[in-house]
Amino acid sequence: GDITPKNTNEMLFTLVAMLMGTVFFAHGLTNMCTILFYHNKFQVDTESAMDELFDYFRRHRIPVRLGEKIQRFIWYKTNGHHCEDHTRYMSELSLQLREDMSTRLLSNAFPIISRSSKYMIFNLFGEHSDLYRRFSMRLSAECHLEDEILVMKGDRIPAIYYIADGSVTYTDRKHSKTIQKHCSFGEIQNVFNGDDYDDSIVIRAASDICVFHITGKE
Repeated sequence: GDITPKNTNEMLFTLVAMLMGTVFFAHGLTNMCTILFYHNKFQVDTESAMDELFDYFRRHRIPVRLGEKIQRFIWYKTNGHHCEDHTRYMSELSLQLREDMSTRLLSNAFPIISRSSKYMIFNLFGEHSDLYRRFSMRLSAECHLEDEILVMKGDRIPAIYYIADGSVTYTDRKHSKTIQKHCSFGEIQNVFNGDDYDDSIVIRAASDICVFHITGKE
């Protein structure tokens, strides 16, 4: 610049100032990058897990098509809100707080303002009813990719299912239909029919889906 050191002392002072400036600048830039990088820690952890999964695929020579399918499933399950594993958060809570959290999560998945979900059995008496709280503690979520079979021909429907996201195709001897989001299936076999069930039923995911289920015994 216009001002330059003229003697040894000035050169030493300038050298120290430049070194300190470099250190402070690097430290500040690193902290800023860290803040931006961990702005969404959930996304960072998910992407790190996906990178580890890709390394696993390469080590074990998993076919590309299968790897892409697994990646799609994990991505949908992780970002599908309703399918996220809440166990690690729930395990540290008291019973009352677990019930409160579970009812909140259930109401997010099946809002009572939805025309179809308001007729779900657990929504009939409102979010504050004992029935609603019991359902919220016993319902489990699972995800399936499009075209995956939930119930094969010859099998009975193992549980009562409530669709939180996506849709399924339901086929039996008489007809075929699509069951949409916020609808349910499996009540007749699990509650009324017992061991006498229709073995012609096939249920397949018509899209990527998230369903909540509960067995008839529960």
